[in-house]
Amino acid sequence: MSAGPAPPPAQPLNVLFVGILPPQRGGGGISCGELVAGLARLGHRVRALAPIPEEALRAGDAFAAAHPEVEVRRFVVPPYTIDPTLLPPDDYREREHRQIQQMLPEMMTAERPDVILIGRGAFVLDVPEVAQAYSVPTVLRSAGATSIGILNRLLPDALGEQLLRQYHKLDLIICPAAHLAERLRAAGLPNVRVISNAVDPRKFTPQPRDTRLGRRLGIPPDHVVVLHASNLKPLKRPLDLVVGAELALIENPGLTFVIVGDGPLRAAMEEACRDRGIAGHFQFVGWVDYDEVSTYINLADIVVMPSEGEGLAR
Repeated sequence: MSAGPAPPPAQPLNVLFVGILPPQRGGGGISCGELVAGLARLGHRVRALAPIPEEALRAGDAFAAAHPEVEVRRFVVPPYTIDPTLLPPDDYREREHRQIQQMLPEMMTAERPDVILIGRGAFVLDVPEVAQAYSVPTVLRSAGATSIGILNRLLPDALGEQLLRQYHKLDLIICPAAHLAERLRAAGLPNVRVISNAVDPRKFTPQPRDTRLGRRLGIPPDHVVVLHASNLKPLKRPLDLVVGAELALIENPGLTFVIVGDGPLRAAMEEACRDRGIAGHFQFVGWVDYDEVSTYINLADIVVMPSEGEGLAR
């Protein structure tokens, strides 16, 4: 039974979002897209300033077309995997910074927001000073990568210290999990609040295994399916999965590992599988549409995330 649409907010806010949106691959782009669209559906005025690779922009901004309730303005950047252990090319941050410093004041002058919602940790290097010039409060959605990079000292010391200083300029930090909030408070950041990630039960609910998908992937019907889904970058530690798979297959050769996603470590994973003689037990699917992710999860008996750290509830 549907609960029906949410009631309109008592006092709609004018929200200016500065962060990542689809087509940015991975959880950050997806969750930020869901967040801004959800705020707009609740009746808030939502504008967004977000990066997009030039190739994706030429193909058409599918997110903006699908969400006319959100006013989306883009700035162009080269393709780049967001990971605290992978520093961007030398000119990447300079291009981001220059465009945000130009476009954000233009958007604030045209229409003063009630709040700026920052949806990518690195953008704390660009936003707080502009917001302070307009006396607009800032809120950071800290879902994991940048904050974990700071807390676990995965970043160069100078950059980690610079980011932490910028965190202190924010009015509020929102985390999806208490363990991450506790670590940020221990780092001297008192204004941290926990708001758990929402789960859409229409998409993510237990369903029977899709046998046609299993056949298409060549999975023997009697195999145990182990699934990993991520943008395959160092923070996710996907090579640990290969090491673990080699050990597990000694005990139980009836295992198939399904890898959903892509990223800078995919080639290394595939090579490691070949070197260990277990490539036949791995299926690399690549990126799939968000609406298909639940089908793959329901295909699995076990879902594994051997990550350095995640901003998820435990």
